[in-house]
Amino acid sequence: MLFRERLTVPIIWWALAGLFSFSVLLAVGAYLGPVWGVGTSVATMLVAAAIFGSASLTISVDAKDTHIGHPRRPRRSGAVLVGLDPTPAPAGSRTAGRRLVYADRVSESEL
Repeated sequence: MLFRERLTVPIIWWALAGLFSFSVLLAVGAYLGPVWGVGTSVATMLVAAAIFGSASLTISVDAKDTHIGHPRRPRRSGAVLVGLDPTPAPAGSRTAGRRLVYADRVSESEL
């Protein structure tokens, strides 16, 4: 295995979900009573945990395949990831300011 990383949501998202759940506890608890407030707050955190869990994925690269989540993507033969393209993305494009550049046949002297 050449590379393996698990991507999850940032910790601040969990803090925001906790604060939202606490505010639901106070609001629903004040209106319908503490039992409903705690139940609704727990349900809110369970929904947030399910969404955050489904948003996480694992990226792994080995000699043959690239795995992103569950599907397998075969590596292109001879393809090498060269680096970031210094030119900005075209106007109106959804990509980040820089893009990864793939080269099909790159000699070691060009890297």
